[in-house]
Amino acid sequence: MKTIFTALIAISFAVIYNISETAAQSTGQPGLGTKGPNPLKNVYFGEEHIHTSNSPDAFMVGTRGSWEDAYNWAMGKEITLSTTGEKIKKSTPLDFIGITDHSEYFGVMPMLIDPNSPLSKSELAEIQKEDPNKAAGIIIASLISGEAMEEFVTPELLKSGWERYVETANKFYKPGEFTTLIAWEWTSIPNGRNMHRNVFFRDNGPAVPFSAFDSVFPEDLWTFQEIQRNLGHENLAI
Repeated sequence: MKTIFTALIAISFAVIYNISETAAQSTGQPGLGTKGPNPLKNVYFGEEHIHTSNSPDAFMVGTRGSWEDAYNWAMGKEITLSTTGEKIKKSTPLDFIGITDHSEYFGVMPMLIDPNSPLSKSELAEIQKEDPNKAAGIIIASLISGEAMEEFVTPELLKSGWERYVETANKFYKPGEFTTLIAWEWTSIPNGRNMHRNVFFRDNGPAVPFSAFDSVFPEDLWTFQEIQRNLGHENLAI
């Protein structure tokens, strides 16, 4: 079912985002030069839901993989799993990938263990060092309640992390060969009930992602998406 779903999503992205639109015209992709429909309906395979150490849940279970690791894996390059030390490599590279780290505390977790980051001096960082399970409980409680720890959701912090993510995605983008979609996961968990949405943009997207700390209601996410479309940032959520 996962494979079928991924294939269906790939088809959707191929139609909506016109993946590889800057590639040269070819017999395998007629109509590409005109940006019109492709009568052959080429299928593209990719990953539309993956986390790195920049997501709280992935970090809490030991993931230390970076955005670079995820892109290299998707491109068929060998990487080392941070959780086991195992070397892994995809036999068939993907056509596209959208790294969907949670927008809640986006990029914060690696900073807690980075001695060069001011956040490594925070109370949560000390708890993380002494009792990772307790730190995980604090973060989970915050997500379920929808009440953010203000120290970790400042506009400057979120904007900086998001800009680094977009910059990394664009660095790995290879037109006509490998597409890196700008994306994140909106993680609404009111009273522990998951209402998650992966949000994908055709361009670099907004200045910062929309999170459940902005609103736990999907209707507000949709409003945000429509505002972004009106600003020229085409997007979709799944």
